[in-house]
Order: sequence, then structure tokens, then C-alpha cells
Amino acid sequence: MAFAMENALQAILDSLPPRRRRSKLEPYAALIRALRARGRSYREIVTILRERCGLRVAMHTVYHFVRARAQKNAAPRPPRRQPSGPVRRASEAHASPSPLSPGGPDDVWARIAAVKQRAPASATEPKAFAYDENEPLQLISDIKPRMR
Repeated sequence: MAFAMENALQAILDSLPPRRRRSKLEPYAALIRALRARGRSYREIVTILRERCGLRVAMHTVYHFVRARAQKNAAPRPPRRQPSGPVRRASEAHASPSPLSPGGPDDVWARIAAVKQRAPASATEPKAFAYDENEPLQLISDIKPRMR
């Protein structure tokens, strides 16, 4: 049964006509690549294609065509390896663990609780302005007014 199904699928695939090229620039791919290698701009390439080849295309069409071919022809890059843990210097490797270094979920929750229990920092700087909802905003200036 499976063999008959495979033959039927293969017959369907064989009966389909070949796909038409996706881009009308495909026959000119070598010319476009050579022009780009010689430093020609996309605008110049469009002009050459129109005047010498009778092909009317927009500048962005040539740009996208070149970009798509460059991505296909580029060698695949190996995936970047992420470090498995925090990166430490060699001098830090033998030092005692920092209180900020993660020691597991319990350590994280303990540090969060410690931060919440800490007293808020007192305001050491004088306020730049004073606000009273019944009064307009007034700037406090420690500079003496100039004499006129």
C-alpha cells in the first residue's frame, strides 16, 4: 500500500512542469556580480541593464537580488557558543566567592529579602525645589541675587 502511494506521489511530481525562474534578473546574475565587483553602483547597474539589455528594473530590485545571492553564497557560520556560567578572571578564580555571586535560588531570595529590609537612603542633598499643592512651584536658590 505504501509503495503504491509513493508511486502515485512520484507520478504527480513528475507531471508538474518545471517552475519558472523567480527573478527576471537571474539570467544577468553573473553580469550584476561582475559590475558590483568593479565598484558600480546599483543606479549604474540599472542604467546598464536598461540601455544594453533592454531590461527595466528598479534600483531596489537589483539591491535585493544582490543581497539575496550574497546570503545564499555566504559560508554558514557556526553558532556562537554562550558561556555556561559567569566569566571570571584568572586572578578571581582562586579568590573566595563574592557575596553577590549567585549561590542558587535560596541565595537569590535571601538577597532580595535583605534589600527589602534595608533602610531607605537618607537624602543628603538639599532639594532643588519645594512643593506645596496649595502654592505654585518655587525654586530654592542658594545663590544670592545680584545687586542692580
